[in-house]
Amino acid sequence: MFNWFKKKEKIENPIEISVSGINPQTDNEFLFYNFVQLTFAPHLQKWYEKAKENGLQFKPQYEQAIKQKVSTGKFENPHKFPSYFTNGFDFIGIQFLSGTDDILSAFELGTHFIIDEKIAYKENFFFVHLIKF
Repeated sequence: MFNWFKKKEKIENPIEISVSGINPQTDNEFLFYNFVQLTFAPHLQKWYEKAKENGLQFKPQYEQAIKQKVSTGKFENPHKFPSYFTNGFDFIGIQFLSGTDDILSAFELGTHFIIDEKIAYKENFFFVHLIKF
């Protein structure tokens, strides 16, 4: 006999999302605010909750930025690159990543901005090759 009122099994969502954040005590405000600006608000909220659960302490201005992003879905980094760093880089490293020895197979360009032997900022640019047949 078919039971219309049979309790349905709960289906768990097998997808997990991992968010790698930045040290909430960093002095590099540009990087922290950039992380907040670019991270999807629900993921940022979960990251924040997990970080607090693990005992991480946040600077008050960083908590305020996170709360603004989570509540409104919007946050704009108050600092601009590279003026935040006063254009004072010791050097800039550029990296090409390719799938083979052929330079034409490059798919990513990485930039690293170095100050005092530390990476102050880095960004990767992915690109796609268009092949004409």
